[in-house]
Amino acid sequence: MIVYHGTTAKRAEAICRHGFLPKRPSRRVWFASGKGYARGRAKTQARRARDRAVVLACVLNLGQLKTQLGPKRVFNRNGIIAINGPVPVSVIRSHPLSAGQPCSPEEIAMWANTILGLKHYKGVSPNHKGVNELSKWMVEHISSKPARPVKTGQLFEQARHFMPEFFRDAKLDPKSGVAYRVTRRGEMMLKIETPVDDLEERELE
Repeated sequence: MIVYHGTTAKRAEAICRHGFLPKRPSRRVWFASGKGYARGRAKTQARRARDRAVVLACVLNLGQLKTQLGPKRVFNRNGIIAINGPVPVSVIRSHPLSAGQPCSPEEIAMWANTILGLKHYKGVSPNHKGVNELSKWMVEHISSKPARPVKTGQLFEQARHFMPEFFRDAKLDPKSGVAYRVTRRGEMMLKIETPVDDLEERELE
């Protein structure tokens, strides 16, 4: 399931290096199923620390965590998830240094639907397995090479690899930044309204 953790920019960078570590007084790691709630917590913490608010998107397998930590150490009620134990960095699907690049599952789904000219309710879902894998790839790339933004063509090829059913018949013109869907009659041009290189940060509910 996709969940969110609200924190400060400084803490977010540490989390992306070491994962989520329980701290006093609760000794639990908190997540929310709604981004709005996590954003509120992030703003509160950022105001106290005089830092920037950051919301990290994550993908949790609660069943797996219950097996690893024990069923009594995983709490899930009314949209709040509390883990009484460490949560690895591998669950993170966004990065505070993404610099406007699509990184979280929602951002990648939005980018994919825009580049393919698909309506969000008919196209790529944030819960798609390939979106999850591409999001994970983006986080790993940004963590290891923060000074080297992912180019549109590079992201396009990774999307083709992880979501072949959507990108199999699509091509990208690297010069114009325009995607084409190949048809029997030729090639149908689809404009990229939001290229990855210029994607502005958006608030996604």
